Amino acid sequence: MHDTSAPPTGRRDFLRLGLTGAVLAGPLAGALAGCANHDQQSGASGADPAGRALLPAYRAFQAGTPDLKGEHGASDGYFHYPAEPARTVDAKPGDGKPITAMASIWSPAPPGLPENLAWQHLNDQLGSEFQFQAVPAADYKARFATTIAGGDLPSMIELAQVPRLPELLRATCIDLTEHLTGDAVLRYPNLANLPGPAWQAGIYDGAIFGIPTDRGLWQSGILFQRSDLIKEKGLSAADLRDFGDFAAFCGELTNARKSSWALATVPIPYLRQLLGIPNGWRVDGDTLISAYEVPEQEQALQACIDLWQAGVVHPDAFAVAGNLKAKQLFGAGRVHLAWDAYAAWFQFHRENPPGTPFDLDGMPLFGFDGGTVPFHLGPPAYSVGVIPKGNEDRLETILGVWNYLAAPFGSQEYLHTTYGKEGPNFTRRGSDPVRTERGKREVLSLSCLVCPPLVGYYPEDPEPTRRFHAHQTAMAANTEPNPGRYRYSETNASDGIKINAVIDDTFNAIIQGRKPISDWAGAVATWRKDGGDKIRDELKIALEL
Repeated sequence: MHDTSAPPTGRRDFLRLGLTGAVLAGPLAGALAGCANHDQQSGASGADPAGRALLPAYRAFQAGTPDLKGEHGASDGYFHYPAEPARTVDAKPGDGKPITAMASIWSPAPPGLPENLAWQHLNDQLGSEFQFQAVPAADYKARFATTIAGGDLPSMIELAQVPRLPELLRATCIDLTEHLTGDAVLRYPNLANLPGPAWQAGIYDGAIFGIPTDRGLWQSGILFQRSDLIKEKGLSAADLRDFGDFAAFCGELTNARKSSWALATVPIPYLRQLLGIPNGWRVDGDTLISAYEVPEQEQALQACIDLWQAGVVHPDAFAVAGNLKAKQLFGAGRVHLAWDAYAAWFQFHRENPPGTPFDLDGMPLFGFDGGTVPFHLGPPAYSVGVIPKGNEDRLETILGVWNYLAAPFGSQEYLHTTYGKEGPNFTRRGSDPVRTERGKREVLSLSCLVCPPLVGYYPEDPEPTRRFHAHQTAMAANTEPNPGRYRYSETNASDGIKINAVIDDTFNAIIQGRKPISDWAGAVATWRKDGGDKIRDELKIALEL
């Protein structure tokens, strides 16, 4: 995987920072059990509801030739780091003056600048002192609100959820439209390398305010399989054609007496895809339909009940917090199937390196009764960074620094940003950079502020990258986005998490037999009354339906 650590996946990703997502106005994938999206709600409103008139021009830039070329949104794959990394920036972008920044991190804070060689090296490459405030992700929302209230804003800042966000942006942040829309972005080729779907996360009220951290398909959820254990049982997921096959397959994988189960959690988002349930919302003519409302939800509930009652799901499925326990069970071989995001693919392999009895793949996707169904796309951006007002006279410098930090995998700048200084922070195994212990401590984790397109990269063994690329390519061929994503709803920003939690709790209670399936219709009616219908109305305005 692209070595700039992507934030971990799990329930907290829905609840933490930025701009509680329009997707949260639809079902929380997996009812918050093993979910893997960090979604954001932005405006993308204006004359063109898709933001097409505003989008920066896209010009793909590869600093090396990938071993596996991604298509239709799938990521490129590299078996090794390019032997001769290309330069993407001709000169140091800084102006000699400090540039301040603030963003969340999911890893321990690095040592301070005086004792941090990687940070000092990055400053030398930038030509300005990069003064970075690394805030623990759990504390970021509060820190962001305090910083905004204090008025002393850094030059570059990751957005977090606050009420009336579009108004806040207009009042405090620079409108970047004239600098980034269309061909204007080509002055910053590494920003032009960010795909259009991610840029929509930074469009509010008909203007570009934010620069996205691109994630492509990496935040889309899949059902992982322990292909090594499944093969040992003489089974193959490739033979499955419908839900009946899947349920029987799960039965064959389960042996509770030996503490072995098919599923870590009830695969709610997977079953919803098999049934063709909308990905959060679906446009039908001039109407907007929530996934909660479609009749197939009761069929999904019954399928979940059948799996739960059959005993093929780990008995602690509803007791675990987030998906950490599910990851542990999957890695230990106690379960054969686990729901997570693509971002976990190489994480699993790093935790179970070559030589350990471990292998994985993604499960195929098929219709509940056979045939094909679209793959639900997760949010293409993880977060959005903005430039506060007061930096107008240095705007080109700040955008130049952003362009440097967004340099793609395979470039010299990527090595400086992601690995630090060769020698003290990383060495090479062939052409591949390998972090030293000092490098692991010192390199700044900037992936929540700025991030180039991710690539499949696992130099220890090419096979995980091959499988990753093959699965993403298959899923990318037939996809369904969430049309409500990156459309701003004030009601969703204020009440979406709360009302979704209530209806998702009902869904889980029905699966476990604590409530009858007949309660579902009432839960949907309550969700609509408590804010769902108002969210729909606001999203329809944003979508110009």
